[in-house]
Amino acid sequence: MPSFLPNMWNQRRRRRKRTTRGPYKEGGSMWATDTWQHGLSGLNAMGRKVVAGLEVQTMNGGIQEGDQSVSLDLLKHKMAHFAKERNWDQFHSPRNLLLALVGEVGELSEIFQWKGEVPKGLPDWKEEEKVHLGEELSDVLLYLVRLSDICGIDLGKAALRKAELNAIKYPASKKNNPNANNGISITESG
Repeated sequence: MPSFLPNMWNQRRRRRKRTTRGPYKEGGSMWATDTWQHGLSGLNAMGRKVVAGLEVQTMNGGIQEGDQSVSLDLLKHKMAHFAKERNWDQFHSPRNLLLALVGEVGELSEIFQWKGEVPKGLPDWKEEEKVHLGEELSDVLLYLVRLSDICGIDLGKAALRKAELNAIKYPASKKNNPNANNGISITESG
């Protein structure tokens, strides 16, 4: 692991608000403060958020919902290309990616930290809060996809296999089904 990563981790933890800075040495682009993680998100020349080479939905534009079908394979290939173009494969070891993933999960957790229970659909959230949540969820997803690629794991197949194993381990039954009638037989009488 490059020796600068622990120091940069501490610097990042102190910078709560995301800000842009000057051109990044290797890419010549404007990158957010999370550039030390080598590679998955930043800002393009027009100031729009870019994650793994994809311009993401922002308040002012970007990819609109329904414009593109997104699969794990598409994300995997985009991210591999993105890292290769910047010569960042050298930093994308399983350990480094896992630590970056954990950091992003921490940022995701911060969003919910003081909100208490939140209803489905986030009806009381402002649009900018939902956009921020989407960005942090995307960071987690992208690091997970990149980690699985670097480890040689087909994440889609592994997830389907795990879902099948969970179905066997936790079979659906009337006992576990909240819509069931709690074992009481209801019959029509005449």
